[in-house]
Amino acid sequence: MILGGLGTDTGGSTRGPASFNGHTGMKQTFGRVSKFGCVPLGYSLDHINPMSRSAYDCALMLRIMAGYDPKDPTTVDLPVPDYASMLDGDVKGVRIGLPIPYFFDAPELDAEVKAGVLAAVDVLKSAGAMLRIMAGYDPKDPTTVDLPVPDYASMLAAEEALGVGIDDDGCLARGVEDDGVRGLFADAPCRHV
Repeated sequence: MILGGLGTDTGGSTRGPASFNGHTGMKQTFGRVSKFGCVPLGYSLDHINPMSRSAYDCALMLRIMAGYDPKDPTTVDLPVPDYASMLDGDVKGVRIGLPIPYFFDAPELDAEVKAGVLAAVDVLKSAGAMLRIMAGYDPKDPTTVDLPVPDYASMLAAEEALGVGIDDDGCLARGVEDDGVRGLFADAPCRHV
């Protein structure tokens, strides 16, 4: 196995293979890593992510990958922390959401998998993690969380309708069908592919 690699992820293409093959893959926060040089399926959905043997190796890779890139108008100009130093094994105060109706109540969930996940939850709770049951969304209760099923087709259709894409010059643009007008990205630098 290689020490690390990159994967692109719209709806699980980094995390899924990692879970199936026993290595670590993550999807970082939008805007943390530049997409310069990548032709994304959906610009607002895609991420370039580290994949490696362990969370520690992913943290090392992310530290190198993360940061502001003037060639990608969606990156954020924030300091990049030392992610690896945060992996000290202490989960005290870490918030963990348990999506009961979206995972644990799914009829296709294997009983052994469910038991394993719940056992891990017990270990994390005893180590000080804060657990939150996410039982569903109630618009009258601001403490509930809605976990909608991702609808990538509608997101991609919205991007297409807005004309967000790569223009003839290889730049991220809005109004691609409209003579390459940059629209909302007018002040952003060209994103050559």
